[in-house]
Amino acid sequence: MVELNISLTRVIVIVFFWILQFVIGYLAFSLLMEHTSFLATADIIEDKCHDCRLTSSSVDELTRRPRQMNSYGQVGDRIDLEKIKKAVCKEYHNDGDREKCRNFYFTQQASVLRWKQSSSKASFFDFVCIKDLKVCCPERSFGQKCTKCSKCNTNEFCHGEGTRSGNGTCICKAGHAGQDCSVCLKGFYMDKSHSNPSGGKTACEKCHRSCEQCRGPGPTKCDVCKSGFTWEPSYGCVDIDECIRSKNKICGENTFCVNTEGSYFCYECDRACDGCHGDGPDMCLRCAKGYQLEQGNCIALKKTILPPEANYYRYAIYVGLCVCTCIILHNSVYLASFVGLLVAMYIGFSEYVMSNHESNLATKS
Repeated sequence: MVELNISLTRVIVIVFFWILQFVIGYLAFSLLMEHTSFLATADIIEDKCHDCRLTSSSVDELTRRPRQMNSYGQVGDRIDLEKIKKAVCKEYHNDGDREKCRNFYFTQQASVLRWKQSSSKASFFDFVCIKDLKVCCPERSFGQKCTKCSKCNTNEFCHGEGTRSGNGTCICKAGHAGQDCSVCLKGFYMDKSHSNPSGGKTACEKCHRSCEQCRGPGPTKCDVCKSGFTWEPSYGCVDIDECIRSKNKICGENTFCVNTEGSYFCYECDRACDGCHGDGPDMCLRCAKGYQLEQGNCIALKKTILPPEANYYRYAIYVGLCVCTCIILHNSVYLASFVGLLVAMYIGFSEYVMSNHESNLATKS
């Protein structure tokens, strides 16, 4: 009886721990999914705010332009939706920004119409992005309720400022580190000309693109040159021309080298070339097989090159003609003889022309 009670107690304990582990795992999974969903939602909101800012910048520019007076002496509306529809986002040269701007404007037509009909003179950003769609916040505020940001120094920024996300804490700007963000990271230097009245802090500016580490602006202030650059006392870190240094042998066979800042690229030669020092049939060291040099360019010897399977097609036609002749033979011997003679003449003439053409090409090569 005692052993039975002990066994039952063990079973109860094991089941209890199984249930406890299941509950803890379920809670952890729920928290993880909730956190992931929150991050995904925050990213979507930030993207919408970014697109709304792009659109508002374009729309505000259009509404700031002088309004035209018609022939009756009447001045047009401040918000002319037809004019905006035709010209919105056209000033963006980047295709991605222009597409995002136009997509946002044309998918939020209801909000745009409410902005047009509102009695207030609020800007597109203030009405559409902040008040109506609630995807952005005013400056120096963050989060769902646009809470006011903490007071940050000039080397910091408010996390989530201007958006409906973030937590409002002060975070170091790019290149800054340390408790008060006054330490410069690798690849940045301390610019003491940018003083901060609130704490006397200095700004960290990015080193010149040729510097791995630096103590000031420009290539002459580099402490360490980046890979692909070398030190010259008069000029600082300057680009290494790998193509000239290697005498164009740094690339593989039938390729040529093009130097870039800090690196180089290898490109394939033109198909007319057997080795080259640049792009095009006029940059060949030698002409490839099937090409010859004419006036400084490698020109193809033959305009039309038959594929290898063309011979099989030709022979199949010959066989087909012979089969047709044999079929005719059952009906008329004379007609079959005549057709057979024509087929033989056709095959003989075709082979003569093909062999003569191939021998001419071989002679030219």
